[in-house]
Amino acid sequence: MQSKKIAVLGGGSWGTIISQMLSASGHSVNLWARSNTFIKHIQTTGRFTRPIEINLPDSIHLYTSLNEALKDVSLVICAIPSEGVSGLIEQIKSLIENNPSINIPCVLSATKGLDKKAGKTMVELWEENFNCPVAVLSGPNLAAEVGLAKPMKTIIGARSINTAAEIANYFQLNHFKIQVSTDVIGIEICGAAKNVIAIAAGAWDGLGMGTSGKGAMLTKALDDLANLVCIMGGDKTTTYSVAGIGDLYITCSSNLSRNYQTGFAFAQGKNLSQIKTDLKGQIAEGIWTTPLIHEIALKHKTEFKVCEAVYEMLKLNLALPEDKYKLEEMFIDLV
Repeated sequence: MQSKKIAVLGGGSWGTIISQMLSASGHSVNLWARSNTFIKHIQTTGRFTRPIEINLPDSIHLYTSLNEALKDVSLVICAIPSEGVSGLIEQIKSLIENNPSINIPCVLSATKGLDKKAGKTMVELWEENFNCPVAVLSGPNLAAEVGLAKPMKTIIGARSINTAAEIANYFQLNHFKIQVSTDVIGIEICGAAKNVIAIAAGAWDGLGMGTSGKGAMLTKALDDLANLVCIMGGDKTTTYSVAGIGDLYITCSSNLSRNYQTGFAFAQGKNLSQIKTDLKGQIAEGIWTTPLIHEIALKHKTEFKVCEAVYEMLKLNLALPEDKYKLEEMFIDLV
């Protein structure tokens, strides 16, 4: 593909690595971050330090101005946490009102999760506000491993398979294989629900209930997730792709996952305030995703027992012995 100019919104680990991949694929990247301190540090040192140390390529240009970052780009990639996406969209809309020359030609959402307030998917948020093609990227892609060029696969979904294929073509890397799909809703529901299931996996281990039953619990969770995806109009097989079982595997088996850590700590009697402190002020996305997925399952009248158990667990005060016993009983019922 001919070199393009791309805006990557989000200076965290994922946004940084996506920028590095696009740069390595021959493109010019405008990387936008909110933090002036972050930008100045990178400009001074000439390298990124998260998730791994990477020298700043000449083809990556750093901005704290959205107006500058969005100028004359052919693709906008959003790589910020889901809780900030609606606010970012409003910010961009305000910019466009004051500067009609800014154009959003195409959006790739690299954000997993649902909108905290409305419960909408990320693609829904972008499509409601901009008249352009919108795609989603998801899969078992740990940012540090991408940066180290470890082999992996991801999936890009869009309403049009041609749109998905065109965006996939931006990434020209042998180690980063891409599958394309039109099952946007399936990909997004899998990406959101896996955080809830990871909390359950962490809680199971925190209760010391063994690995055999955990395997059965995760099998049940996968079946319920597949049914939910299908009922919502998605493709059931997406659940068994890298967007589903692939992503679920690494999230539920790695103690580096914030959602797994949250479930583990909660089952051992810590409250959310203590867990937030342990996670250095961060909160696992599954905490607010759980009631949203629970509500979606109820709305569509489909069973999602793992989500229901996590939903009930988050209402318990596990400092009380009777509550811990109740939690164990709930989780035993998932096998």
